[in-house]
Amino acid sequence: MDRRRFGRSESLKRGFTLIELLVSIAIIAILMSVLMPSLSGARRAGRATVCSNNLRQIAVAINQYANSNADAIVGSPDNSGKAAYFDGKFNGVSIQGWDWCGPLAAEMGMTGPGEGQTDPTEQERFARFDWYRSKIKSYSCPENDITAVCYPNKNDSTWLSGRMLSYDMSTQFTSTEKNPNQGGTGSTSVRRKMKRPYKPMISQAGTANLKAIIFEGHRYIEAPPIGNYPDFDKNINAEYGGMFGGTGPWFNDNKELRRILAPGEALSDIFTSEPDPRFYAFRHSARKAGSLTLGGQPAIGHMGFLDTHVQQMDDAKATNPHYWFPTGTILNTNGNKLDTWESTKKDFEAASKTPNYSVP
Repeated sequence: MDRRRFGRSESLKRGFTLIELLVSIAIIAILMSVLMPSLSGARRAGRATVCSNNLRQIAVAINQYANSNADAIVGSPDNSGKAAYFDGKFNGVSIQGWDWCGPLAAEMGMTGPGEGQTDPTEQERFARFDWYRSKIKSYSCPENDITAVCYPNKNDSTWLSGRMLSYDMSTQFTSTEKNPNQGGTGSTSVRRKMKRPYKPMISQAGTANLKAIIFEGHRYIEAPPIGNYPDFDKNINAEYGGMFGGTGPWFNDNKELRRILAPGEALSDIFTSEPDPRFYAFRHSARKAGSLTLGGQPAIGHMGFLDTHVQQMDDAKATNPHYWFPTGTILNTNGNKLDTWESTKKDFEAASKTPNYSVP
């Protein structure tokens, strides 16, 4: 055997040197550092698209429900939630007076826990709620990995903590003036009146492309340092929107899109390291994994309008009062500025100083 030829053959089969391996690893690391933000951004964009499609489906279903139910806006104690709100009775469809999820699911041909039962139990009522928050894909924002606890007892043995409901409705569209507790403004009195009697009906809501009927939000959260985690009110005749609705983000005591740590607001310079409650609602902002601190960034979220179009916007623009009230609503400011967020007061300076401002 020719040893010289054998030696040359062996040299051709040798592996990488240490330097070559280190250079290769360095190149891969550089490429990963360049590509990872793009991949992360692409994943966020994909999840945002899913969320937008969810809200469009819900807006379409709201219109379908109105077509099938004498123009009624679903989720009102005056129609779909009447038995729950006024009689305290779970009828197998609406688990609460403000429940839009159950009637819409039934409208879309879905069947869930408790449905069809003549006397459904409290366990079935919870099971139906859990079905909304964890089983119906169109009700779940893919960015929502947030846990909500039961109010008033977070250790309730039936109503277990779990994934927060992703979407809210504005009680300004689902309530009337006849019951102050249907006004949806927390412990304060009703903050609106109408030029004409209002019923929760699609035809009375106003210009469809301006009215945000469904939006990303958490139902309730206190500002730091009191709480700073979402919860849900299990009571069947819960007031002020219960676990399914609230005022809409125009109001500065609003809990569904809590802007109190946003730049320029009351606590923004005090609790700078606290989790920013805006992100519980508007969840599509760029952030570090596991972080809920937005700093000076806006919170980005989606709103679905009555004409079924969906808009992505930041949390400041979402406070436009025109989105959250039926056309012809008179906002009585009592001679003072509109009781809303500081940034909203700047954007609506003239209106916020005008008593009895009428929503277009």
